[in-house]
Amino acid sequence: MDMSGVAKCVYFFRTVKDELRDVIVNGNPSSNTEILDIVSNRLLMKFRVMFDPQYYSNALMRLVYSYSDHVSLEVINIAGELRILFSPNMVSVLKSKDLYALSLPDLQYCLNTVQGLS
Repeated sequence: MDMSGVAKCVYFFRTVKDELRDVIVNGNPSSNTEILDIVSNRLLMKFRVMFDPQYYSNALMRLVYSYSDHVSLEVINIAGELRILFSPNMVSVLKSKDLYALSLPDLQYCLNTVQGLS
């Protein structure tokens, strides 16, 4: 992968928090599970737009981005199908909170904590 591809990958993974926040604030999700489903679909669409299909059509493609210890996100190709996998810690924290009931500052703090971003 060239430097342009590496930069795209870093940008892609760094926008996950923004996608989560946007879905929670503007997407009117009915549950935390729905939040993860919507975000997964949006991230997959974004990934397909950002990267050439030749890049991700490889059956062995796997990208892992670690935000902090035990908090990561993967984009993998399983049998020709792209998938987004949230780490178990990320899923458990996101599912344990009533995210769409939080104020915007509290939501921002929660997302920073979940992803290990400050």
